[in-house]
Amino acid sequence: MKREYYIGLFLIIIVAIALYFFFIKKDEGVIIDIGTEGETTEFSDEDLSRFAKVFPDFSIPVSYNKDLSDDVVGILKKKIEDSVAILIEDNTNYEVWLDLSSQYKIAGDLEKTEKVWNFLLYINPNDAVILNNLGNLYHFEHKKYEEAEEYFNRALEVDPKNVLTYKNLFDLYSLSYKTDTNLAKDILEKGIAETGSPELEQELKKYLE
Repeated sequence: MKREYYIGLFLIIIVAIALYFFFIKKDEGVIIDIGTEGETTEFSDEDLSRFAKVFPDFSIPVSYNKDLSDDVVGILKKKIEDSVAILIEDNTNYEVWLDLSSQYKIAGDLEKTEKVWNFLLYINPNDAVILNNLGNLYHFEHKKYEEAEEYFNRALEVDPKNVLTYKNLFDLYSLSYKTDTNLAKDILEKGIAETGSPELEQELKKYLE
């Protein structure tokens, strides 16, 4: 699977970075050539350093929402520990990365949640799932609506037939941002034209009532 290939590829690079920076004195720039589907990509010291910075740090304690019960916290801790253990053994497992980000979000640690999503997006900038996740995070949690719009629009560029992205943009325009415009209606109409989705048609009908 291409997504798993990219994750594995970059995590190998990250291990190399750790060895390089901690055990070798850096006197000059290093270029690493990595072949990807017949192409060669060059990574400088600056590139490698950036990879290391975006990689989630499992050693930082999880911050749990104080409103969560002890039982829920205990369940989450176990799930997070299990996910981290799997990723230590198999750090190409995309689904487990997603599970871990969901567990962080339920725990209330939005910083760790966003860190995982940004890491996955750094590896694959065309991941519509992660772009939508970040869009919703910036809409509902950070309340930075312009950034949310940017993430959703990027998701549409990647996958113009993704019904969820149109729904997310509709929520943004109808609830929080540019609400005095016709963008909420326009995005539903565009989504219907692109996807033929009955769900979007129903949403537009309710919105116009």
